[in-house]
Amino acid sequence: MICDDPCSAHTFLTPPAVPFNPYTTMLSWSISTLWWLYVNLPFLTLPIFLVGFWGLASLWIPAALQNFFFKPQNLREKYNARWALVTGGSSGIGAAIVRRCCEQGLSVVVVALDDKVLADSVAEFRTQFPKVEVRSIGADLSRPGYMDAVKEGTKDIDVQLVFNNAGYVRVGMFVADPIEVHLKHLNVNATNTLEFTHHFVRKMRERNLKGLVGFTSSAAALIPAPTSVLYPSTKMFVTQLAASLAGEYKEDGIDFCAVLPSPTRSRFYDGTKGQMGLMDVFEKLAGGPEVIADAFFANAGRFVIVDQGWLTVAVKTLLCGLDSNILAEIITYGVRVDADYKRMRSSLTKELQVEDKKSS
Repeated sequence: MICDDPCSAHTFLTPPAVPFNPYTTMLSWSISTLWWLYVNLPFLTLPIFLVGFWGLASLWIPAALQNFFFKPQNLREKYNARWALVTGGSSGIGAAIVRRCCEQGLSVVVVALDDKVLADSVAEFRTQFPKVEVRSIGADLSRPGYMDAVKEGTKDIDVQLVFNNAGYVRVGMFVADPIEVHLKHLNVNATNTLEFTHHFVRKMRERNLKGLVGFTSSAAALIPAPTSVLYPSTKMFVTQLAASLAGEYKEDGIDFCAVLPSPTRSRFYDGTKGQMGLMDVFEKLAGGPEVIADAFFANAGRFVIVDQGWLTVAVKTLLCGLDSNILAEIITYGVRVDADYKRMRSSLTKELQVEDKKSS
């Protein structure tokens, strides 16, 4: 190509200007720095590599055992038990746990809301498993007083397997709901687990019985969750409760197990439909509730914390390289671009403006 105008030729050959991107520059600088450290300071990079390797190995090896190698145990024989109790046992994960117990010849106390779902589920259990006894205790775990009915309904039996499974998620901005709504949520997801665990573990110790206390936690316990703040908070509570109690009562033959499920098909999503796009995605990817029941039966007495499924393992893998202090900052600023957050925030702002006008 012949060009008489040198300025035009120069313009033609110059690549287009690329706008400055601070994130790309920072990433490039970070990679260059890490490579320089690796080449010039191996005594510094080797410990970092070993720490990272051990962090991943300590996650993936137990996860592989929990999800692929360990098979469900006979908990009736393991703990010489006759009775189990399951909260939220009328549907979803709870109902799957009840079925597994009945299949092993365990009688079960089902604690759930006193509604048609409970009545129909218990009738079905009794029909399917006529050789075991299935009791039902209708109770609203969001309100005080449910333990009186539980104590009365179990006073003549030794409950050695307790599955704290009841729980739900509530979506919305924190101050959009009255505090009473949050306290009820807290009672169902956390407070009742404390009461059930305290009552039945004390009974086991008084009678020198072995046993198991299980907690249905969640992968959500691992990460902050704006617009559903109580759910991850309460799930972290029950996870740490299980991990802390395990050391207190291991030598008494009482095991504790918190399962962190990946998305599971249940009534869990009933209150979130159309409110959060991420929840809709998780519902489509959800597995069957019987998988969570099997996770309890396979890992009881083997692991205290069980990372069930792909999502929990993926989140924990991410956290091996991204500490919670940085993750909190990322979510704090990143949530602002989320469409569901924008919609909820806008709705709350309008509501507060109306309330302000009424009060002024």
